[in-house]
Amino acid sequence: MTSVVLRFFQPTYDYDSSSEEELLSQDETEETHNKFLAKNAATGYSSSSDEEELLDDEEDEGNKTEDSDDSLFNNNSDDSDLDDDSDSKPYGPDWFKKPQFRKGGNGSSPANKFLKGADYSSDEDNSSDDDYNSGFDGKKTAVKSAKDKLFDEFETVHKKIDVAELTNDWVSVLNEFDQSSKLFTRSQQQNFGGVPSVYIKIISQVEEAVNAATVNNEELFKKNKVVSRAFNTTKQRVKKLIREYSVQLDKYRSNPELFDKIDVIVDENSAANIPVAVPSLSGESPATIEFFTVLNAILESRGKKNSDLNQQIATLETLLAEKASTPYEKIVAYANLIPMRFESTNNMSYQPLNQWDITFNDICDFLQVLEDNIDHYHFSETAPKNDFIEIEPTPNDESGVKEILGSIFAFVERLDSEFNSSLLNIDHRSSEYLKRLRDEQKVYNLLLRTQLYLEKTLPETVADKVLTRLLIIRLDHIYYKPCNLVYLMEKKAWGSGTVKAFYKSSKFVTFEDGQETPQQYSFRLLNTLTNIFHNKEKNDQVVLRKRATLYHVYFYALNGEYDEACRMLENSYLKQSINNAPGGLQILYNRVIVQLGFSAFKLCLIEDTQQILYSVVVNSYVKEAMGQKPLPKNVNSLDIVAAADLTTTATTNANSRDDSTTRYCELYLPYHKHINLELIDAVFMSCSLLNEVPRIAAFNARCNNVIKASHSQKSIRKILDNNERSSYQGPPETLRDYILYAAKSMQRGDWKDCLTYLLKTPITRDLISSSPHKDEILKKLTARIQEQSLITYFFNYKRFYSKLSVEELCKIFNLEHGQVVDILQDVINKHELEDTCRFDDESRKYIVLEKGQELPKLEEIAVKLHKEKKARSYAHRMNNGNPN
Repeated sequence: MTSVVLRFFQPTYDYDSSSEEELLSQDETEETHNKFLAKNAATGYSSSSDEEELLDDEEDEGNKTEDSDDSLFNNNSDDSDLDDDSDSKPYGPDWFKKPQFRKGGNGSSPANKFLKGADYSSDEDNSSDDDYNSGFDGKKTAVKSAKDKLFDEFETVHKKIDVAELTNDWVSVLNEFDQSSKLFTRSQQQNFGGVPSVYIKIISQVEEAVNAATVNNEELFKKNKVVSRAFNTTKQRVKKLIREYSVQLDKYRSNPELFDKIDVIVDENSAANIPVAVPSLSGESPATIEFFTVLNAILESRGKKNSDLNQQIATLETLLAEKASTPYEKIVAYANLIPMRFESTNNMSYQPLNQWDITFNDICDFLQVLEDNIDHYHFSETAPKNDFIEIEPTPNDESGVKEILGSIFAFVERLDSEFNSSLLNIDHRSSEYLKRLRDEQKVYNLLLRTQLYLEKTLPETVADKVLTRLLIIRLDHIYYKPCNLVYLMEKKAWGSGTVKAFYKSSKFVTFEDGQETPQQYSFRLLNTLTNIFHNKEKNDQVVLRKRATLYHVYFYALNGEYDEACRMLENSYLKQSINNAPGGLQILYNRVIVQLGFSAFKLCLIEDTQQILYSVVVNSYVKEAMGQKPLPKNVNSLDIVAAADLTTTATTNANSRDDSTTRYCELYLPYHKHINLELIDAVFMSCSLLNEVPRIAAFNARCNNVIKASHSQKSIRKILDNNERSSYQGPPETLRDYILYAAKSMQRGDWKDCLTYLLKTPITRDLISSSPHKDEILKKLTARIQEQSLITYFFNYKRFYSKLSVEELCKIFNLEHGQVVDILQDVINKHELEDTCRFDDESRKYIVLEKGQELPKLEEIAVKLHKEKKARSYAHRMNNGNPN
């Protein structure tokens, strides 16, 4: 215990009693000690005992003049050990110095060249080597790879665990041990090709600490429940890892020095290491017997303790490449290999990209085998179970085809789920995200190929139920894209080699290039694929029916069919039941509502747009409601949703985690599916501007039949009120500033500036420019701004004039004579202004204005203050008990 205490409680330095002479004497003492060691080294004399005696004599002389009450820190043998500890914190007169300025340097660094007796040769020799790494400021800039950074983090965890052991801080030990497991998962995603050696060292380190603490710290665990709980958790986790990495730990214990020289421990996989039991296969060839012998051994060892899944995968790959000769052997091998690949990455956030590519190629090769032997073998979910895998199933009585139990759709569904998970975890700002997004076409081609295979092999009684699950995934890849992109994806999918050569048509939609326009084909495709979900006799899955309906509405709204999209949404009655729907379905419904608002804005239906987007904009959790909240870091879907138990059957293994992962990923959408939240605000505030600025002007003019403008956070009335109270008004910078300046321009009647400010918002970049009818949309928006600016100008300035010329108004607002007359006549009739506003004659060249009820701004403030004064005096009388 003495050595442990001395490590953390160093002797302090008494600055008050010390002097420069004492410091010099300490230096001389150290020089004498160094000379003594050098002399003994030259003579070969063992000076350990004499050195201790000499130090003891010197300390005894010092202790005669100085008394100390703490006998623990005057232990001479411990002090000598302490002085040799280069890892301890500096103490004494140079505790405040940087490591390079301390006496003797810092561990491996040489003595500072400004101190006495410094060696200048080391700095001179190293200066030339360090020049190429120096920056403009003279500092070294080391560039490390991702692998080196990860190993540095491993070493940091190793040191922190070492420090936490000495203080029995088991909470810190547990946290750092969990951090090492996360780092190990990252190393697997970076494809190190094995187990990092430092990870094995950490496991061995924690194991030794647990064994030592079990004997020495029983009383501590009884007193502190938090430490006891952390210790027990650490003990259980390290026990599990010891069983998993028993071989590597034995190698480390036998030769620890070897692990310091290597970074990664590569597993040696071979089929010879698997114990096998030879079954009786009479009449079969030796190659077939050997194939099923090894395959049965792999299946029997799956899920057992101390079984290496990666070794089993490597053995099965060798078996498939060298021993599988018949189509049945290849089908059975692929049916077990693909689920094992998914199972090997269950503890990761997503399947590493190189592993995903290998799995994708395996599924494609598997489909090729099935297509080549489609007349003899069917891989189907409806096939009877075969208890003996080495015996081929009997042919079907009707078709004569041998049916093998399994689901190719389950493999493709899991592959698509891993693809979506990778997009969620990869940084969308990186080039890796764009590179990964290019694989979506490969996934879509595989989905179409799987659909066509199932159409040929599944019985009609169950075909629709299985195909609906596949079609909903296919719809998920195309519903948010415009017609041109959908047409392009379909063209590439149907033009791929296998689909073009083997499958000629589909019972749903068959692509024929040049027969239809992209718009015609895309709408026909969506209509056909969604009709199968509305047939309640063939499809009883309500959630899939609702999801398909929302996909259909979203696609119609995105491509300009606003009226039809509204009709379909109203007929679906989803509005009444959406609050009780799953979270993923609610997010999709919110996205559909926003897209309907955008579609209405493109048609310049300003009132409808504001009403549709209001429920989304006022929500304080817009990101969560739209499924666009960033995915938490270092999150595995199995940590959020309880995964199903893994079994040895092909179908269950492939789809065991898929359902939970799909439900989890529905709450977080990939970045390329996001809707710009700033665009939602821009559209809503622009609609508020066009609707409420004329209404505010009419209300101030004391007109009849005027509803006061709303005062929500993002309404134009709220923005204008805040601007009037602000003392400084700078140039427009943010979205709110541009909307504010557009509103002020409209109040002045300057419609050109109003349009200019609105076009500087994301509306132009993300909504108008991306539409194929952008010129028509811009024309409608300009006309609406001119109309609303005319109405606002009329209400704000009519009290200053007795007569307004219609021709001048036409010039100001760039409108026709008939348009100005119709707009003003509608305003007069709507607000009942016939007594104060009228046209002079039938030619309607002038509009005659009479003084109405409107008040100047100063009188409005005076009236408001008078009302407030009356209210306060009434409240004062009520509080004093005198209402009169």
